[in-house]
Amino acid sequence: MKMGKLILSAVLAGTANTKRTDYFLKAAGELKIPVFFEDIIHCVPESLEKAVVKLDPVVYGEMKIGQMDALLEQYTRILSCFASNRMIKFLNHPDSVMQVLHKIRLFVWDRYHRSCFLMWMVPW
Repeated sequence: MKMGKLILSAVLAGTANTKRTDYFLKAAGELKIPVFFEDIIHCVPESLEKAVVKLDPVVYGEMKIGQMDALLEQYTRILSCFASNRMIKFLNHPDSVMQVLHKIRLFVWDRYHRSCFLMWMVPW
């Protein structure tokens, strides 16, 4: 029986010119795996329906703690668009990424050092 050749493309959806993106593309190149890059903010998930997609986080140039909730909400909306398309195959599914994003923030008072610090917990 002759098997047909399955043609899939690999796509890295992330932020350009980051160490993470550059390392992934370099490693794929050394393994001779063709990987295309798409900017995660401007990417249209429907265009990736025949691809295997690796999602990388959005990288922001500068962020103030007061902006964090709005930026996380933006990234969650992007991930939700990807997750709603059942035709895309993922190396890291957007639902898993979102689960890690929605950690519980706790402000903890350290009586010994008389200071408050921020601690993150992932709800299980």
